[in-house]
Amino acid sequence: MTTRRQLSFQDKLNIIKGIDDGMKQVDAVKKYGLSQSMISNFLKKRKQIEEAVNSNEINPQRKRLKVAINENIDAAVDSILINIENKEENFKADKQTDNDENYKNNDVSDAEECVLSLQKSLTQLEEKCGKISGINVEEYLTANDDLMVFSGVTEEDILSEITNKMKNDDEENDDVYTDIPGSFSISSVPTVILFKPFIHK
Repeated sequence: MTTRRQLSFQDKLNIIKGIDDGMKQVDAVKKYGLSQSMISNFLKKRKQIEEAVNSNEINPQRKRLKVAINENIDAAVDSILINIENKEENFKADKQTDNDENYKNNDVSDAEECVLSLQKSLTQLEEKCGKISGINVEEYLTANDDLMVFSGVTEEDILSEITNKMKNDDEENDDVYTDIPGSFSISSVPTVILFKPFIHK
């Protein structure tokens, strides 16, 4: 599959001239990595492309076509990294200066102010909720955290928990039956205890 390329009017005109000089469209497709339909469009719009290249009013370079300022990719990447590092160092220095000044003036940072405001709001909310519904906000938040933690429980975990519970119940029931005296048989247990009658009302 051919990839979409950004071509200037001059590039398009060069392709058209190459085909005029005897190059087959199939060869142009391979050479320039374009689709055959795109080259056909260039040929159909030959007049417009020639006018655009020859006209002083229209720049033959597409406005959206980006041209590399630095053609050496490694040098360009290095310069970008250096600019980023310089900006980060300046930002860290400014932040540290602000923190030092706040500390000297006993000013509170925005983050600390936000935390204090949140704690105050939470206290007010707790008082209102406690009065209205009797719900403790801390207990509610804890339950919410527990729900978030247990949201990752899988079906296998649930089945395993149920199976273990059933085994423990069976073992407890076995202990109950072993406590029955030897002379007391299970058949002598009244059926009222074993079976609860179903009465339709």
